[in-house]
Amino acid sequence: MSIFDFCDDFVEYYPSEAVEARAIFSRNIEKYAKSSDIVLSINDHLRNKYSFLNKNIHVIKNGTNYYNFDRKSYKTIDFLERIKSKKKPIIGYSGNINTFRIDFSLLDFLLDQRPNWQYVFIGPAESYFTKRYLKFENVYHVPPVDYQTLPDYIRYFDVAIVPFKINEHTKGNNLLKFHDYLAMGKPIVSTDMGGANDLRDVIRIAQRPSDFLEKVEKALSPDTFRDTLKRKKVALENSWQHRIKELEELIKNSIS
Repeated sequence: MSIFDFCDDFVEYYPSEAVEARAIFSRNIEKYAKSSDIVLSINDHLRNKYSFLNKNIHVIKNGTNYYNFDRKSYKTIDFLERIKSKKKPIIGYSGNINTFRIDFSLLDFLLDQRPNWQYVFIGPAESYFTKRYLKFENVYHVPPVDYQTLPDYIRYFDVAIVPFKINEHTKGNNLLKFHDYLAMGKPIVSTDMGGANDLRDVIRIAQRPSDFLEKVEKALSPDTFRDTLKRKKVALENSWQHRIKELEELIKNSIS
């Protein structure tokens, strides 16, 4: 049995002018999707868009390594301790920082409206971001860190944000970071990109910059224990242990 794991809409990751890159991904997606017994996609948008390649295409969403994030103790990060000592809200993001995913106009709005907040970005960043934003005293960039140590950094976030553009690529997303943040009980504010609506009971989804700002402010209000527990419960339900069971069932049904 052959299984093709179609984990993102990689054709749409590239702008329309990147003809060669888009063509390479398109050819490979068609090749492997058509020749596989099962195709896995991470959301309904991706499944519906590419179902013409293989009728046996199913949604198996991303998950989290739950106990990597929900720990009894975390290591201290000196750099973030210094930021924390300023006693200002820490607004955090982890992941790729690029012009195709990040809505920089939204980031501009937040910086303009709340210059006292501390903004921490963790992950690989395009030069556009570093040149434009690291001149601000309240914007910090941490290069990529190992997945095992990432929770030591995220624990400093008061609010985790996903300030994504809405485009064909992000419609085909189902972010690991949603589940990782939830496993730590972190309040999350996101734009209405792929996968966000599935978690609407535990994350705040914004439709425009002013709405995003308002929801971050609400997320900064003290949490109840019940709120935190609810997020962690949803994360546990979306752990890889549960995803493997879904996949196992799918394979058994296909064999039978």
